[in-house]
Amino acid sequence: MVQLDPQGSLATLSAYNSEGGSLKIAPPRGPALEGEAREKALLELKRAWSLHQAYQMTLSRIKEALETHGMLERSVGQVKDSMARLQSEHEQLVRPLYRLLGSRARGLVKGERHDQVGEIDRIRDERFQKKLKAGAGILLSFCLIPLIALLLMRFVSHFGERIFVYVLREQTDRAQTERERQEREERSATLFQVFRAASNLVIWTLTGIYLLKAVRVDVTPIIASAGVLGLALAFGAQELVRDFFAGFFILLENQYNIGDIVRIQGTFGKIEQITLRLTIIRDEDGVVHFIPNGQVGMVSNCTREWSQARLDIGASYSAPPKRVIECLRTVGDELCIDPVHGGHVLSCEVLGLERFDDSAVTYRVKLRVTAGQQWNIARIYRQRVMEAFEEWDIEIPFPQMVLHYTPSEVEAGSAT
Repeated sequence: MVQLDPQGSLATLSAYNSEGGSLKIAPPRGPALEGEAREKALLELKRAWSLHQAYQMTLSRIKEALETHGMLERSVGQVKDSMARLQSEHEQLVRPLYRLLGSRARGLVKGERHDQVGEIDRIRDERFQKKLKAGAGILLSFCLIPLIALLLMRFVSHFGERIFVYVLREQTDRAQTERERQEREERSATLFQVFRAASNLVIWTLTGIYLLKAVRVDVTPIIASAGVLGLALAFGAQELVRDFFAGFFILLENQYNIGDIVRIQGTFGKIEQITLRLTIIRDEDGVVHFIPNGQVGMVSNCTREWSQARLDIGASYSAPPKRVIECLRTVGDELCIDPVHGGHVLSCEVLGLERFDDSAVTYRVKLRVTAGQQWNIARIYRQRVMEAFEEWDIEIPFPQMVLHYTPSEVEAGSAT
């Protein structure tokens, strides 16, 4: 029985592999064997070849397994690289988010400070600051703008009239009399009143516009709408426009001023107020009349520059006319030099006998006085005429009747 040497077989197989696949088997030691020995040697050789094949298959499986393990390692490396790249990209993406969110992005990036103010917080703070500043500005505007408007109106009220008086004084330096100075003051008061009303309207309009601007309201459409509305009113409210134009020309032509006594549209009274639209008159009964300037037609001004009192004084038929006329002139002359009322009397003219009435002879006297004093001076003159008639022994007329009797009636009356 031939023993197979495994080590020799492996050595033989190795030599076969190393020499390019040529298998050389050394002849067995001992006497040559034919037949059975040869078969055993072939059998051992087949077994060795099958072991070689198994070894090759095992080796190929091991190589395949090793190759698979290398691919896994490469895959693991690729995964790690991908994870590192993703982590880097994550950090690159998270850091802007952290800068955007600030403390609200806590824990997104390791090692990053969390007390940083984010962009959203900064924008929110900026918006809050802007809103706070806008609110403070609106509040300040609502306090300052009306205050400035009130100060402007106060300035106009306190200094506007003085300015008007000064301007009119410069334009009318020739005016020296008391009445002319009074007329100038009345005119300045009238113009100032209209100017104050117009300036107050302008100031309040500008105040409203600036208050709307303070609350971020676009006033351009409002102003454009106001222009269109004004044009519509100009066509639709022609009476109102006519009143304003008439008031403007009344002031421009100085037809009457505040304090004048006038007669307008059958209404007699004192001017209390003049605006561009209305003239306000208070009559002798204390009734106030509002007359639109567009309806002012003929105006009778009783207090323009100077006034005149026309008096009809009655005397008895028994009084000589020359004596009565002399008495009336004496009373007029004394009134002209009176220390109290003489300053209001400019002249006294006795025109003479005017007419014959039923019970008296009427004499006419004209007194030129300062504007607005005609009624007061007329009353004083009548009082002094009555006192003078008693001193001059001139009979004051009273209703009387002359009766004519026949002789028979006279005898009958004497008998009774």
